[in-house]
Amino acid sequence: MNNIHIETTQSGFVLSDLPYAKLKLQYKKSEFFIEKEQAAFTISKELLYSIAHQGEALIKIFGQLTKPESYSEITLDSFSLQADSPLFFEYKQNIYYLYVSQHNTLRIISNQRPSVLSYYKKHQVTIVEENTKELTFQLNIISHHFKLTGCSILIKDRSKQLKTAFEAHLVAPQQSELNEYTTTFNFSINKNNLKELYPSGFNLSNYDTNIFDLFFSLTIQEQPLTDYAIRMQYFDSFVADEHWIDLNEKNKLLIRTYPTETYHNLSFRISTVPKETYLYYQAFKSDPLSFSKQQNKRILLVAEYPHKAQDTGFSFFEYVYKKYKKECAVYYVISKDSKDLNNLKKYKNNIVYYKSKEHLKLFLEADVLAHSHNSFYGFPFVTDFIIERSNSIFKVFLQHGLQSIRDVSYLYGKKPGIPFTNLFIVSSNREKEIVINNYNYDPNEVAITGLSRFDTLLSKKGLIPYLLAKKKLLIMPSWRKGQDHLSDEEFVTTLFYKTFQSLLHNDKLKEYALKYNMEVLFYLHTNFQKYSHLFTSNFITIVDEGTITVQQLLKMSSILITDFSSVALDYALLKRPILYYQFDGPPLEARTNDFNTFFPGDIISTEEELLTELTTLKPTSKMKSPYQELVPDLYQYNDTNARQRIYNEIIARITD
Repeated sequence: MNNIHIETTQSGFVLSDLPYAKLKLQYKKSEFFIEKEQAAFTISKELLYSIAHQGEALIKIFGQLTKPESYSEITLDSFSLQADSPLFFEYKQNIYYLYVSQHNTLRIISNQRPSVLSYYKKHQVTIVEENTKELTFQLNIISHHFKLTGCSILIKDRSKQLKTAFEAHLVAPQQSELNEYTTTFNFSINKNNLKELYPSGFNLSNYDTNIFDLFFSLTIQEQPLTDYAIRMQYFDSFVADEHWIDLNEKNKLLIRTYPTETYHNLSFRISTVPKETYLYYQAFKSDPLSFSKQQNKRILLVAEYPHKAQDTGFSFFEYVYKKYKKECAVYYVISKDSKDLNNLKKYKNNIVYYKSKEHLKLFLEADVLAHSHNSFYGFPFVTDFIIERSNSIFKVFLQHGLQSIRDVSYLYGKKPGIPFTNLFIVSSNREKEIVINNYNYDPNEVAITGLSRFDTLLSKKGLIPYLLAKKKLLIMPSWRKGQDHLSDEEFVTTLFYKTFQSLLHNDKLKEYALKYNMEVLFYLHTNFQKYSHLFTSNFITIVDEGTITVQQLLKMSSILITDFSSVALDYALLKRPILYYQFDGPPLEARTNDFNTFFPGDIISTEEELLTELTTLKPTSKMKSPYQELVPDLYQYNDTNARQRIYNEIIARITD
């Protein structure tokens, strides 16, 4: 194999030891020929400037073969590249790079750095050390043609687009094969570089939904390369999924590594866990047989979001506690700083704080986990060991809304190896068919009972205060996928924000409210609650989460304006008017085009149409007859016994 010697001189790029009589440069359809002089070819600065001197340009290099008229692009399959100086220069405010393309051909590019992928071949990463301070990785990278001189590690938050970057430590480059080099780098993940991903502090009391991906970028001595970050892969050397480092005296950080489903890339999640919980966990893992169940009763854990206690979970917990506390030890999982703790003040002995030692202990002993959202919210934290232990727990998905137009199978669908739930609660045969056909559950895994909160919604008990209260118009839109992690500055540029901010300042809406002496309430979905402070109005009350429950809002409201939120299907059971303000059309993740079945109300696309339709309604108006006919398809029952039916379904299955 021949060596090609390249250097950059005052004249330009000089190439020697090439077995060609003549070179040809090709730019688009133009061709330029270079003769050999003193056993070398000089690609002069003047020639390159005459070929390309504006913007980015790609110039291919060909060598003359045996026949005078025959040229072939120079590939490095049969050549070894030796550079005696940097392979780039600046000339008349243009920068020219002589580089190796991803096709392994020799080329020149102007005003654009060569791609790092031209020299990168493959890599392998392993964890070589872990202690209470940091997790250390070894990254071995094979490169083409040139040794690597530097490696920058990038950790990126997939949703929030926050990132932290730092330099890896160069251990040793060595030539492994001709035209190939293996370079070893070490880098560590510790609380200091992770802090940059948590500018507001680590998530101490709630479930951390953040997913972090790892990348690296490379440098060589011969020329600057693009900053393109290469995704780090997951390798089988990652035997353990859980890695623990100290956050402070009271808390540990759990770094859980895992491979992505499609491309097997390396990602990780972070959980903050109290040290007391961590120590109990490690003791249990070491000798689980020495830990015996302390209670003779069945243990039933109930969870919504860790910071919530006002939905189907709370309704079911309250019912089981009041009626079956002799048969079951029922506990509600809640974070210590939850605004909804006041809802649980009657049941303080049956509260278990999220992530606490007591939470872990009860989880390891539990018979049933009833969850309104992802069952992981009921876990003290997530590791492979905890997931395996959860397989002995009967999980019941209480749901937090009827299945509507949105396809949420990516969240709640049945997937191999992921223990989401064992029993899926629905409210009608229509909904059961959706869960079976779209979410891959077996018929015996789906129970038609109605949602537990329907009992409270349809109950006449306590209704008088709502009837005597001032009439209310409730505006309650859903959220938008991909917009729940935007900064305030980004969120105010969205169509969602602009649309509802405009509605909150609409003079006709204000006149309507004054005419009927109605209070107008604006309540954002929990995923958008953090943006509540961005909305303003001089006549509409912007309701903060935790000050009132959604059930109370629905019961006290005479008219509902939403977009496609499933909460409207709850409201439909009250047979009151619903206006669907779909300013941006149906949801992108719509499962069907059969909108008439799922929207028991008029669908409106503009603010003007919304106000026109609203003014035809009064606070005493009822839902239009055609929409009332849809209600039996939403809820199979017309009673307040959903919680009892759910309890019966659970007991029947865990006592078989």
